[in-house]
Amino acid sequence: MTQNQNVFTIFEEARRLYLQERFEEAREQMAVYRQSVDYDSFPKQDKRSQKSVHSSVIIVSFNAGTALVQCLESVFKQTDTGFEVILIDNGGNEAVSQQLADFPMLWVSSPINLLPSEGRNVGGHFARGDRLIFLDDDATMDSEYVSNAREAMENHDFLAIRGRILPSVNPPKAQPPLHYDLGVYPLPTVLITEGNMVIQKQEFVSVGGFDPLLFGHEGVELTSRCLQKFPNRGIYYWPKLVINHDFVSAEKLEAKKARQTLAKKYIKVVSPLAGFLSEEYLIWYSLRPEGSAVEPVSSKNDKAATEGVSIIVRAGEDIRPVKKFLGSFVRYNTHKPVEILIPAAHPQEALSVIKPFIPRVLIRLLPPEIMSSQAPISKIAKTARYEQVMFLNEQAVFEGDVLPGLLEHLSSSQLGYIASNTENDQLKIQDYSFHKLIKGLFFLSHKQFITDPKKVEKLPANIVVYDLLRHFSYTQKFIAQEVENASSKRQKNQKNEAKEASSQITGVETKYPIHTKNSKTKNDFFHSKSLTINENTEYMNLINNSKKTGRPPVREKIIAGMATIPSRLNTLPQVLECLKPQFDHIYVYLNGHQKVPECVRQDNVSYAWSKNHGDLAAAGKFFFLPEVKDGYYFSVDDDFLYPENYSYKMVTTLKKYKDAIPVCVHGSIFGEPLKWYFERTAVYSSLHGLQHDRFITLLGTGTFAFHTNSLNLDFDDFYPTPMCDLQVSAKARKNCLPIISLARESNWLQQIESDPNKDAGLDYWNKMLIDDNGRTVVAQKYDWSFSCYQKTVLDLMNKIYPEISDRELSEHLFDFEFIKAVELGKIPKDWNPELSFLFYKRKYQFLSRQLKILSHIKSQSSTPDLKKLFSNRKKILVPVKTDNLDELKKKTREISEQIKKLEETLGKISR
Repeated sequence: MTQNQNVFTIFEEARRLYLQERFEEAREQMAVYRQSVDYDSFPKQDKRSQKSVHSSVIIVSFNAGTALVQCLESVFKQTDTGFEVILIDNGGNEAVSQQLADFPMLWVSSPINLLPSEGRNVGGHFARGDRLIFLDDDATMDSEYVSNAREAMENHDFLAIRGRILPSVNPPKAQPPLHYDLGVYPLPTVLITEGNMVIQKQEFVSVGGFDPLLFGHEGVELTSRCLQKFPNRGIYYWPKLVINHDFVSAEKLEAKKARQTLAKKYIKVVSPLAGFLSEEYLIWYSLRPEGSAVEPVSSKNDKAATEGVSIIVRAGEDIRPVKKFLGSFVRYNTHKPVEILIPAAHPQEALSVIKPFIPRVLIRLLPPEIMSSQAPISKIAKTARYEQVMFLNEQAVFEGDVLPGLLEHLSSSQLGYIASNTENDQLKIQDYSFHKLIKGLFFLSHKQFITDPKKVEKLPANIVVYDLLRHFSYTQKFIAQEVENASSKRQKNQKNEAKEASSQITGVETKYPIHTKNSKTKNDFFHSKSLTINENTEYMNLINNSKKTGRPPVREKIIAGMATIPSRLNTLPQVLECLKPQFDHIYVYLNGHQKVPECVRQDNVSYAWSKNHGDLAAAGKFFFLPEVKDGYYFSVDDDFLYPENYSYKMVTTLKKYKDAIPVCVHGSIFGEPLKWYFERTAVYSSLHGLQHDRFITLLGTGTFAFHTNSLNLDFDDFYPTPMCDLQVSAKARKNCLPIISLARESNWLQQIESDPNKDAGLDYWNKMLIDDNGRTVVAQKYDWSFSCYQKTVLDLMNKIYPEISDRELSEHLFDFEFIKAVELGKIPKDWNPELSFLFYKRKYQFLSRQLKILSHIKSQSSTPDLKKLFSNRKKILVPVKTDNLDELKKKTREISEQIKKLEETLGKISR
C-alpha cells in the first residue's frame, strides 16, 4: 500500500493541474499514475458467488448513504441472476457499512476518492462478466434491466448502449435535462449517461476505459475513442434499460455546471472528435421532429401531417451551396407555413450557413444518413411535418414566388405530384406550369402519396432504429412522362391487371409467344431492410407457424413449371400429386408426347405441347415464366418425389433472404480456373442432407425457386441451346446474385428411377460427359471465383441484415463458415481447390479424357468418335485409385506432363 500512497499523490497532482486548466501536464501525470497503480492491493471484501456470470454491475459511490443501500436492493431484485455486483466505495458511506457488508458482492474500498471515472476503471479491472453495467449510486434499477441489457447485447452487435432515466417521483424534484429520456425508440447516441450504460468489457479495456481526469462528459470522450477504434460497432440509446434517478438538486447544480464547462474545455483540447460528437447529438436531440423522441411513421403515436410545405434539400457533405437557395427563397416566397430540412454532417458549419435565415424561415437540421443519396424518398418524407413535401437539389434557386402556383397545380393533379426534368447544373425554379416527371432535381408531392400507410412495414417498437434505412418502405422512381398521360396509362394498367386476374386457366393448353421480356430488374426486390433477422416478420411468421406443410401462407402467387418426356409417364402422376397441394398452379410442358396425358387435365394444372411450340427440352419448364410477375416461380423435375413441405421450406428460405436470391436443393461449386464444365470443388446432392445453407455457383433447375422480382429470368436466356442449370446460374452471376443450396435433412427429396431403356448406358449425363455441348465454353465466360463471390455475398448480407449477430447466423442456418471466412480474409474449405479432393479428382478425370483423345489421334491419325471411345461412364470418369489428396495432386501433375509432351509430338507431326 505504501507504493500506492505515492501513486495516489500523483493522481491528486494530476487532478490539481486539470483544475488549473494545465491539461497536457495533467495528462502526463495521470499517465504515470495509470502505469503505477496496483488495483489488486486495494482493501476489499469478496462475497460473490463462484458461478459464471455474463455481466458485472459496477457502482461507484461517494457519500451516498441510504441511497446506496436502496440502489443495491434494486439490483439484487433482478429477474436475470446471471450477474455479479462490484461496489467501488470512494468513501463517505461509513454509516451504512454494516448493511453493505451483508450484500453478496465484491466491495472495494478506495484509499482516496478516485471520482467516478477512475472508480469505474477499478470496477472493470475486477469484473468477471463479458459486459460491464455502470450504475449511479443514487439510482434504482428496473427489475428487468439486466435481462433487457443481456437481450440487447446478445441480439445486436452493439459495442455499448445507454438507457432511459425516469424521475423517482412524479412530479420530479427537479426538471431533468433533455437527454435523460429520449422516448420509447432506440437511437444512435453517445454515452452521455455514464451511470446508466452497458459496454462490452473487452472493448472497454482495449480503448483504455474512462479518462480518470474527467468528472463530467467522460462518457462522450469514451465514445469518441470507441468509435475511432471500432467504427462499425453500434452505440445506441436503448429505452428498455430503465433506471429511476433524480436530476441534481438546485444547490448542487452550479458545481455540476462548472465541472461540465471545464470538461468541455479539456475535451476540445485533447479530443476534438469528442467535442464534435457532443455538439452534434445535442443539436440533433433539440431539433428532431416534434422536439421529442424521434419516432418512425410506424409508431402508434404517429401524428397526421399538418397543412404546409416541407422543403427537403438533398445536400452533400458541403452544404455551403444551400446558402444561395436560402437567399432566393426568403427573397421571393410568400407562402406559409414552410419548413426547410437540411442534412447536418457538420453541425457547426451548418449553423453558420443557416444562421442569417433563421428569423425568416423555420430550418431544421437532420442527421446526414437521413438525407443520404441511398435513402428512399419515402424514408426522407417521414421526417417532414407538413402535408406537402418538396424535394430540391442543393443547386436549386428560386427566381420568383412559385410555391402558390405549384401548390395550386398539385391540388388539381389526380396523381398527387408534379416535378421537373431539367438537367441544368443549377435548377432555376421560375415557372410552375412546366411539370414533367422526373430527374430528382425538383419534386413536389402530397406527403401521403409518398408515405402510403399501407406500404409501411409495421415493426415492434422495441426494435425500430431511427437511422437505419431498412425500416422504411421503398418508393419507386417514376419514369419520364407527361402528367396527363401518366394518369391515363395508370387507368389502362389497372384494367389490364383486372383482366389478367379474372382469366384463370385450368386444365387447358396455355398459349403465348415464346420470346418474352420481363421488365423487372435485380434492384427492385429491396422493399425493406432489417436490423436483425427477428425483424424479418414474414420469415419469422413462417418459421413460427405450427403447420409447415402445403402452400405457405404468403400473399404472393406460387407456381411451378415442369418439362416432361414420354418415358416419365409412369412417374408424372405421382410427382403432380405431391406438388398440387403446395402450389397455386402447376404448368407442365409436354416434350415429344403423342397425346396429352390425363394427369395434366385437372384442377390447378395446365400444359403446353411441343406439337404447337416445338421440343424445348429442359427449357420447357421455363416456358411459363410470364404467368407470374410478382411472385414465386419453381422449376421442378418429373422424376422427384417432393416432400409435402417442399414449397413451404423453399419459400421460407427465400423469405429468410428477403426474396433477394435464388434458392435450390441440388447445387455445386465450380473449381477455378475452370478447364472443364464438370470440375467442382464441392457438390451438394439433392439426396443428401445439409446442416446449414451453402452458397454455391451452379444450381440444379429441378430443385430451384426464386422470386420474380429478384432474378429477371426470361425465356430468351435459354436460346439457342438449352443448358438450363448453367444458364440460370449465369443469369444470377450477371445480376450479382449469390445462390443458396438450402439446409435440409438427408433424403428430403427422393428420386424415382423411371427410364430402364437407357442407350447402352449412355444416359443423359453420360452424353453430356462425352460432349458438353459448349457448356465449358459458356461457363468460362464468367467469373465463378471465391474472390468474386465474397463481394457478392457481403453486399447481400449488408443490404438485408447489416447488424445480424453470429448467434443468429448459426441459429437460422446461414452459411456461417462462408461469412466468417470472408470476414477473416480466408477461403472456405469447400471453395478452396487446393483442399478439394473432388476438384482434383475431376481434374484428373478430365486430363485422362484429354490424354485418351490425344493418344487416339496419334495412333489413328484421325479424330475419334467420342461415343465409341467413351462407351460407358467408367471410361469417361476414370476411377481414381487413391483417397490421398497429395498423391492425387501428384498423379494430376504427371498426367499434365504426359499431355504436354504428346501435344508437342503432335505439333511436330502436323508441321
